[in-house]
Parts: sequence; C-alpha cells; structure tokens
Amino acid sequence: MAHTTAGRRATEEHRTAQVALATSVISLLRFMYLDLFRPADIDGSARKFITKALPAVLDARQVSHNLAQDYLDTFRSAELRGLSRYPSLQGDPVDPFTVDSQLLDMWADMELSTPDALDSLPEPGEVARALY
Repeated sequence: MAHTTAGRRATEEHRTAQVALATSVISLLRFMYLDLFRPADIDGSARKFITKALPAVLDARQVSHNLAQDYLDTFRSAELRGLSRYPSLQGDPVDPFTVDSQLLDMWADMELSTPDALDSLPEPGEVARALY
C-alpha cells in the first residue's frame, strides 16, 4: 500500500498501463480470430491463428514484465523517499506513521531478490496449446 502521493500515482499509472496493454492484446486477438477463423476448416484456422497470435501474446508478456519492473523501481524509490529522515531525500509528505530509522536504512540498502517473473510463466508451447 502506497504511503506517498508519488507511490499512489505510480501504482495508478501502472494499473492503467497494464489494463491498456491487456485491452490492446484482446482486441488484436479478436481481430486475428475473426479474420482467420473458417468454420469449414477449424484445424487449419486454429494453426493459422496460433501462428499469428503466439508472437503477439509473447511480446505483450515481455512488455507487461517491463512495465512491472519499471513500476516496482519507481514505487520503491517514491516510498523510500517519502519515509526518509534525510531532508535531501524527502519527497512528498507521508501519511502519519512512524518507521524505525534502522529499519528504513536496512530497506534503503536492501537488494530485491525476487525471482524473474518471466521464469514462472508458461513456455511458448504451453501458451500455443492454450490458444488452440
């Protein structure tokens, strides 16, 4: 939960960007499906659709990952600036609560060690099977 105006703004911008990306991918897939689907040749239509749709889905997945990484970096920076006791690092005012200064220093120096989100997503073959 964001405690700073900058953190809240970053969260809303990220949400809006992800929704816009999802909307564009859905629109593109719908267009591809309607353009390529032939009731008389369902198997052939499915192969053509998957061949065109898979790169679009995989590209969008990479864009989503990049958006999320940028958001996390921005959010973390905004929130730490908002909590800092050092005037040169302070950003906008923080909602009233206290943070132990040693804990804040630890957070500021901490490297995020989260697994790469792309590693936990399905392989392209699995995505193709799901599209099929």
